[in-house]
Amino acid sequence: MNGPWSKPDEQNMQRVIRRLGFADTEQQIDEISEAMYTKARWSGDKGIFQYVCVGKKKSGELSNNYCNLMQLDWDDIGAFLWKRFADFREKLPGGHVHEQWPRFGRIYGDLFVQNGNSKNPEHSSKAVKLFLDTGECRRRT
Repeated sequence: MNGPWSKPDEQNMQRVIRRLGFADTEQQIDEISEAMYTKARWSGDKGIFQYVCVGKKKSGELSNNYCNLMQLDWDDIGAFLWKRFADFREKLPGGHVHEQWPRFGRIYGDLFVQNGNSKNPEHSSKAVKLFLDTGECRRRT
């Protein structure tokens, strides 16, 4: 949550809400914006507007300042990917990832298969971190 999204006086949130069509009136725009600036979440008849921060690590300070902020770190993303591959093995016909997937997906799928479809997502988190840090996701040799 950097300056443009956490400074109400700059009214960036209001501009986004207008463009997305979440509100019919300026009063609703102000209501949604206020909730986003103070709680990082708004829900209403038209849906939910949720702030999601993704990064290397979660921030305790942000959690303390925004009661509804959703934070995801690389471990969360690795665990999610691992669970998806484990739950939907049909996406890995014959143990091989579809070739039309982007490079990371193909290598990650191979990594998943090579690690024996382990229930431990630790390998997944390591692969995600390596890819984000270096642009590489190495297959086990």
